[in-house]
Amino acid sequence: MLAIAALYYRGQLNERDGEDFSTAIVAVKRRNASLGEFIERFTRVVEMPAVALDRHLTEQVLLNVVKNAMEAVEEAGAGGKFIEFALVDGDDGVRLSVIDSGNLLGKVPARQLFTPFFTTNKGGQGIGLLFVREVMNRHGFAYRLAATGDGATRFDIWFKP
Repeated sequence: MLAIAALYYRGQLNERDGEDFSTAIVAVKRRNASLGEFIERFTRVVEMPAVALDRHLTEQVLLNVVKNAMEAVEEAGAGGKFIEFALVDGDDGVRLSVIDSGNLLGKVPARQLFTPFFTTNKGGQGIGLLFVREVMNRHGFAYRLAATGDGATRFDIWFKP
């Protein structure tokens, strides 16, 4: 509503300034919508229940990890594109791995990966991995996200009995 009111003043500007003003208002509207989505998602993280296993939160984590892999592969462009899934039952629990050829983490310091607002995705908000970290920590699951060293990225989650 405020943006519509602000656009009312566009006619009082010369043509070039009016176009710049309109572009700025559209950008503000877009950023405002993104901020609203971020706040909505963040409140879901803060209100996360502490339970033995929340199926819905775990599902959201897996969707986020797979979505990140798909976006990384798409952004990487040409070449040997792949996303692999592995489920291994070992002494340290069941390990689920999602491996992608996107290699977006190849030059990213590990300490930045779960930092709020850090993203390697175009248009990303940098809260997806923060959400993943919080869910994994609250459920006591071990996890690791790292470049494999051979041009791929791997996300592991250990589910212990």
